Amino acid sequence: MNNRFVISKLKALWFALSALVIVAGIVLYALMGFSYQGAETKTVEVIYGSVVSVNGRVEELEGFCEDAFDANGISYDSKTTTEELNPSTFSGTGEYMLRYTFAADTSNEAISAAEDAIRSALGTENVYSAVSVSAHTLAGETFYKTAWRGAIGIAVGALVALIYIGVRFGVGKALAGLLGCIHDAAFTLALLALLRIPVYAYTPILFAALAVIFSLLLWMVQCMKMRENFKDPAYVALSAEEAVGESYKTSYRIVLIFAAVMLVMFLALGAVATAGVRLFMFSAIIPLATAVYSSLLFTPAIYVPFKAAGDRRKFRNKRNEGKKKAEAKA
Repeated sequence: MNNRFVISKLKALWFALSALVIVAGIVLYALMGFSYQGAETKTVEVIYGSVVSVNGRVEELEGFCEDAFDANGISYDSKTTTEELNPSTFSGTGEYMLRYTFAADTSNEAISAAEDAIRSALGTENVYSAVSVSAHTLAGETFYKTAWRGAIGIAVGALVALIYIGVRFGVGKALAGLLGCIHDAAFTLALLALLRIPVYAYTPILFAALAVIFSLLLWMVQCMKMRENFKDPAYVALSAEEAVGESYKTSYRIVLIFAAVMLVMFLALGAVATAGVRLFMFSAIIPLATAVYSSLLFTPAIYVPFKAAGDRRKFRNKRNEGKKKAEAKA
């Protein structure tokens, strides 16, 4: 049990490291901001009628499109097919769509040339007479709104989690979790600025919110183990510093397993996703790493003073109760 003090003994190091990263991140953000990337996407949309589908020519139509892209040296990130389009949006009924999505840096000239090549490939066959081909650039406002709303939803969930921790495990653990959340949000934003991680508008807020919710989930694991361990009579004689250190040794593996599972999930989703989603998934590793660092090293060290204060309060209450009983017997 010689390493029981490692967390608190090195707390000055954790606090100094966090302060250094956060201050450096603030300075770099003030000078350069985040490494924002445009959330634009480019699309080529092909609208066709039911006659194409009925005659079994959809695959041929797709082939015309994809051959045109290959011939012009561009590749799409995703292909979307729709069911029948809403008549209130388009002039007629029975219309369908193929949508090819490209990265923002795809050449406009190449897309325009591919668009012309698709029209040429369609020829003059009657089955393709009503097919329309058009290119669009999407500014990504929908993504911005989704990121912002997602951050708000996560923040509300974090507040609920903090209240639960306070009610279930005690105010001291909730306060330590709150300080850990503030640290993790600031630390994540600092890393995004320092490492020049490419981000879209509002996604830094979403990443900070993800760090908070990951941190609370992992801190909740620590709280559950402490609640269980502190009932053990062997912990009664330990100081707050010793008790937290001993409990830590029974919970850190769970934290690391959770982190490993989440990391594999992010990498797997990023590997098969579109370019925009891939960037988000890989960047989400930053808040995950922050939460692991915080829940293993930072937040337990913060909790030690709260634990010590709670132990002193319990000791005083027990002593006062003993005095009252002694006076009552007298």
